[in-house]
Amino acid sequence: MYLLAGIFFAFVYGVIGELDDSGFFAQKTSARDVDYVYFSFVTLATLGYGDLTPRGDPGRMLAVAETLLGQLYLVSVVALLVANIGRTRPARARDPGPADG
Repeated sequence: MYLLAGIFFAFVYGVIGELDDSGFFAQKTSARDVDYVYFSFVTLATLGYGDLTPRGDPGRMLAVAETLLGQLYLVSVVALLVANIGRTRPARARDPGPADG
């Protein structure tokens, strides 16, 4: 899910970049697909290197949404993992086969 979210946001950033004549990034006038993927995963993981930043408001707002989604996803996954530490699996009832009965 995490990888799909990053790729989805990269696609949306690319669409915004194609629709905007001045480009998506403030640092580049023309961006490659790998730039959008890189920016998406840096944003999703909330690393925030700052080497690429969105030029316009739609890109900025989408980056904020991606950051919040990334944090909520990671917090949920970590919470599930911590909640299940030390929990044992319940024993399954044995299904009687044809030889048993």
